[in-house]
Amino acid sequence: MEFTVVAFAQDTVKHWQDSMRINIGTMGTFASKDFQPFWMVMNQYGTIIDRKQDFSTNLYVSNQHLLNKHPTDSGKNYHPLKLSYTLDIYNHNHFDDFTLVEGNVKLNYSGWEIRAGRYRETIGEVDPLLSTGSLGLSANALPIPKVGIAVLNYKNVPFTNGWLQFKGLISHGWMGKERYLYNSYLHEKAFYLRIGPGKLKLYGGAVHFGEWGGIRKGYKLDRSWKGFFDVLFVKEANDGSLPKESILRPNRAGDQRGVLEFGADLESKYGSWHFYHQTPFESGTGIDIRNVDRLAGLSLTFKGNNRKLKRVLVEYIYTKQMESYGGEQQSYYNNGMYKTGWEYHDMVVGIPLFINRVRGSHFLRVRPLDWHRDEYTEGLLRGNGNIISNRIIGGNVGAEYSFFRQFKFRTNLTYNVHFMDRSAISHLTNDKYKQFYMLQSVEHTFNNKWTVTGNLAWDAGDFYHNFGVGLGMKYIIF
Repeated sequence: MEFTVVAFAQDTVKHWQDSMRINIGTMGTFASKDFQPFWMVMNQYGTIIDRKQDFSTNLYVSNQHLLNKHPTDSGKNYHPLKLSYTLDIYNHNHFDDFTLVEGNVKLNYSGWEIRAGRYRETIGEVDPLLSTGSLGLSANALPIPKVGIAVLNYKNVPFTNGWLQFKGLISHGWMGKERYLYNSYLHEKAFYLRIGPGKLKLYGGAVHFGEWGGIRKGYKLDRSWKGFFDVLFVKEANDGSLPKESILRPNRAGDQRGVLEFGADLESKYGSWHFYHQTPFESGTGIDIRNVDRLAGLSLTFKGNNRKLKRVLVEYIYTKQMESYGGEQQSYYNNGMYKTGWEYHDMVVGIPLFINRVRGSHFLRVRPLDWHRDEYTEGLLRGNGNIISNRIIGGNVGAEYSFFRQFKFRTNLTYNVHFMDRSAISHLTNDKYKQFYMLQSVEHTFNNKWTVTGNLAWDAGDFYHNFGVGLGMKYIIF
């Protein structure tokens, strides 16, 4: 159940306006196996527990204050200053565990935003509803606590007459203790440019992530300002992973990866077309025209509220190459020193089609690792094999539609061939697995107050067969 209150208040002295929202909801999930089908648990910001059955409740509170506007103010030179905060708590695992999914404060001035805490965010231009997820930061894992500055929507570059626009962000985060090198830091930054003031707009950008400064018995990697700038500028530096007297050439500090992206937006008489193309890289070698690994998608959002078909998507992914044309083949989302890889609280941070040991232990001959026990991490996991499936070829199609009034439907059909990570093949019976994931969801609102949601998910293939159901309800008061 979800309970919503929206309230407005005005202080004529401070010239601010408040907007409060409170939601309370509940959800039940059930599966035929001891774990959930793919689309039931993935891209949920870690809010669904991957077990046979579970019930969860949710409390969501948010508020926004407009600090510098009086009701009589007007004019295009006005720049709003907004202060907002959010609290989003889930009680799941049969109501035994509490998880803070969002807890943040944001200050926004005319599109420039300072933010701190946990907040829901994806980084990458993929379709926000129907995509399997960005190769950078998807909606899969629990949000990582961060502080940062962002321009979330494109802004005009001065003196370009609207022909050139930009957006971007830079953040510092804390990865916590549930990993091999605990209390490590996260560095992330992104920058995009968009060209064209008319119906056709072309864009391109780059995203960079770095985990650095971790601690473990026998290791304390560089956590200084120098260490931060080494990661910021992607410098080669001995961050403590090599002995001081070593004559070996050091790698770039920390565990670094990124995404190159380009695409286009087109407004037509039918609707809004959006094309995106992401290329992942784990080293400088990956920034090369020979890199054919990619995630590409094309979506169309139809115009008109009365259209039954709202949005469609076609998406393709290929990640088998892994910079093999260079001197050293990479393993996406894995790292020899930062053995946990691109994972946070047991969930893959990037695209959830890649499988880690926690998820894979449900249907493969692998087991999760206890990052706090040396004999597990040093003996069982040698090298960089926590993400056990990151070489895949596949496709995804999705649609959002509404055949009846106050009913919303969503369908996703996803097919992948998994070519297992080379370091994990010795643990498995095959090195090639075909798998299909399906989701059908429906949402019905009646009396403008009650909303009931239902999800059906079915997975089939060489990994496993599984069927799942999710049921939820919310009550809204305006």
